[in-house]
Amino acid sequence: MILKNFLGINKVSNQSQVIKMWNEEFHINKIIKDIKFIHIGKCGGTSIMNYLLRNRVFLDEYHLKKPPLNEKIQYFMWVRDPVSRFISAFNHLKEIVEFPIEMIDNPLKLTLKDCPAPGKIINKCKKGFAFSKTLDEAIMKFDNADDLISSLHSTNKSLRFSAESIMNSNYEHIKKGIAWYLHKGKFIEKNHHKFLMVGRIETFKEDLNILLKGLNLEPYESEPHLRKSKIRTENKISEISKKYLIKNYLAEDYYCLELLKEKSLIKDYSQKII
Repeated sequence: MILKNFLGINKVSNQSQVIKMWNEEFHINKIIKDIKFIHIGKCGGTSIMNYLLRNRVFLDEYHLKKPPLNEKIQYFMWVRDPVSRFISAFNHLKEIVEFPIEMIDNPLKLTLKDCPAPGKIINKCKKGFAFSKTLDEAIMKFDNADDLISSLHSTNKSLRFSAESIMNSNYEHIKKGIAWYLHKGKFIEKNHHKFLMVGRIETFKEDLNILLKGLNLEPYESEPHLRKSKIRTENKISEISKKYLIKNYLAEDYYCLELLKEKSLIKDYSQKII
C-alpha cells in the first residue's frame, strides 16, 4: 500500500447536511469533492464509509458500478485476496436470503446493526424474496461456496444451471470483483497515477488509519467490521475448487493485483485463503 500526499488535493465543502444510507441518517459537515472511493464489494468498504459518515465526512463512491476510465479525480480503494473475497460474497448472499424475517417487528427501522442488507431484507418482507424468486431459490440450493463451485462442473444439469445463474447474476458482489471494477486492468494502466492509496482488508486497521490521517480524522481503533459474515465455519474451499475458481473466474482479478504491485500501489499479495 502506497500513500500519496493528500495536501492540496481534497477540496471540501463545510455546508452541513443530512445524508441517508442503509436506512440511517448521518449529519455531514465535511464533503470531500475530488477524491472518490472505488468500493469493491466484500473488501471492508461499508465499514470505511460508515466510519467516515459517523465522523461527519462524506465523499462519493463507486459501488456496484464501474468508475469511468476518463475522469479528473483522485481515488482510493481496498482490495482482498480474490478467493477469500468470493467466499465472503457468497456467504453474504446466503445470509441475506436466509435471514429470519419472522424475527423482525418493523422492517422499515432495520439498519446494518440488525441485518446484512436493510434494503434487501425489507424487499424480502414485502415480496417474499430478497433479490428475485429464481435467484433466492438458487442460492438456497448450496450449503457453502465449495458446494457452489463444485456444482459448476456437475453432471447434474439443474444444479449446474443454478450455480451458473448465481455466478452470472448482476446482483451484489459475486460477479463484480476486482477486475470488474478496474475494467480488467485497463483502469490501472490508465489511472494508476491518480490513486492516493490502495489498502488491503488483510491489513485493514493499519491501512485505514493511514487514510484517516491523510484526511485529518481520528484513528480507527476497536470498532468492528460492519456486515462481517456470521458464517464463520464455511470460509474455506478445497484445493480442487480453488484451482477451478481461479482458472475459470478469478484469473483477471489476480492479474489486476499483479498490475497494482507493478505500479507500486501494493507491495505484495498472497493467494492464501484467510
